[in-house]
Amino acid sequence: VSASSDATCKVWDAESGALIQTLTAHFEPVNSLCALALQDGKVLVASASDDRGIVLFDPAKEFEVAQHIAGAHEGPVYTVCGLPRRNSGDLVASGSFDGTAKVWDPTTGLIVSTLTHRSGQRVVAVCGLRLADGRGLLATGCDDNSIRLFDSERFQHVVSLTGHSRSPRALQGVQTASGDLLLVSGSQDSEIKLWEIGVDMTTSKDKQEASKDAVVTAHSHAVTALCGVQTLDGSELLASGSGDNTLKLWDARTGASCGTLEGHSLGITTVQALELTDRGTVVVTGSRDETIRVFDVNKKSLIQSIPAYSGQTNGLCCVRKLGLILFSSDQDVTVWDVAAAKAKMVLKGHGDEVRAVCGFVQADNSLTVISGSGREWSPTDCSVRVFNGQTGKEVLCLRGHDKKVNAVCTLTLPNDVLVASGADDRNVMIWDLASGKRRATLSGHNNAVDCLVAIESPGQKPLLASASRFDSVRVWNPLSGEIIHVCDSATPLDSRNAMRVLLSAHGRQPLVAVATRDNTVDVIEPESGRVVSRTVFPGTSPIAVAALADGSLAVGCANGRTTAFDVVDGG
Repeated sequence: VSASSDATCKVWDAESGALIQTLTAHFEPVNSLCALALQDGKVLVASASDDRGIVLFDPAKEFEVAQHIAGAHEGPVYTVCGLPRRNSGDLVASGSFDGTAKVWDPTTGLIVSTLTHRSGQRVVAVCGLRLADGRGLLATGCDDNSIRLFDSERFQHVVSLTGHSRSPRALQGVQTASGDLLLVSGSQDSEIKLWEIGVDMTTSKDKQEASKDAVVTAHSHAVTALCGVQTLDGSELLASGSGDNTLKLWDARTGASCGTLEGHSLGITTVQALELTDRGTVVVTGSRDETIRVFDVNKKSLIQSIPAYSGQTNGLCCVRKLGLILFSSDQDVTVWDVAAAKAKMVLKGHGDEVRAVCGFVQADNSLTVISGSGREWSPTDCSVRVFNGQTGKEVLCLRGHDKKVNAVCTLTLPNDVLVASGADDRNVMIWDLASGKRRATLSGHNNAVDCLVAIESPGQKPLLASASRFDSVRVWNPLSGEIIHVCDSATPLDSRNAMRVLLSAHGRQPLVAVATRDNTVDVIEPESGRVVSRTVFPGTSPIAVAALADGSLAVGCANGRTTAFDVVDGG
């Protein structure tokens, strides 16, 4: 495979020299290519371009685009490489003229870590190295003439190699006949240098230490979803789902492991808790393997595996009061009775894939199901539909969005119930649940709206928070359509689990916790917009947040670590 300044990659037959295929996913010069070995034996080809994007091609599927990470950097992406890890598949590392190196999960396209270099100094070379003990190192070459090494587990800076008088533009790892690992660097100073890389380079003490109040644990892939779980003895656990296909349980106060639950064959996208009268709390997980699994946290066992789930993060909702799971399956919504272990009904009516679903329990314990649909390309049905959860009949079809609907939620008023929907058209729409009338259209986001949360508190007017990928979080008055506050920090590329409401431990109004692209989690007073606390996660990106019953906050990060801590008002 070759890359060219004509913005294409070409695939050639190495024996005959015949051109097999031309790949046209980029629109600016392509600067770098590499091959990645995934854990399942699959091989991908990664490309980096001046268009600021990274594209992953699947050779087994005629070089179909497996992931397209648009806007991966804020400047041209100059270099890309595979980054090996112990007992796992490769990650993707990229270097850019924006002065950063970034690490990506090739199976999800999500960022794992951002490695910041000296301000204004371009990263012009990256190279993945495997140590004798199986661990990986990332070597980066920078315009400040240095080479930096980072470990691939915690993404901490290990050591800097200096000696070149101009920037090192080429890096390559070499294994000698005696088993030694060498790093070869070529520089604009016309010199080639050989560096001996030893295991002892990675044994230095971490530069960043967690607060003594924090609980830090680890998956082998990014933590993508979290929730708090009450056990039969009244203690609270933290459940974390990850791209490593596992669900882990932790003591939220001590960080002690309480078990690992397996069963999914691909990464977990959703984790929710559901109370059952006969078992206590169970954990419900959704996965990219298109199944839902129900785990008994008291017995640490899998009790149900439900097929035909669409895999959408917002396409799964647990109705705690009724012991039901609502989930999307292609164009339908299934209502699943966990106690009976069977589908109660299947709701039909959408003409496109169902992307989001939620349930509302009326005062008489009757269920109303709200769902939103649409496709990524050429959608034909971008509607929000309301179903009677007892009869299965469609009650309302709400039309207004012209691109796929990603999120739906309800807001309860003293004498009314509203439905909020967020979509790829960058709008949030407010609907009257009884009449189907559109109350307001909330505009202002610069990208697709992926996450909505209702902010409700007794005696307070309801508010609505919306999150958009790579964009701000906005807090609205859903009745008037007035914007209350715009949060400064932008959310991650995947913002679906990046925002949650938590109740203050001191009994004040609810707070909003937001994971940001700046490697921070901000806790915000929604009414005033005041940042109550800001927690920095050096070298990694927070992806998922969850509120625990005691008022503390749990954060899952791209490096596989989970942290739980009390929110302290910084004034």
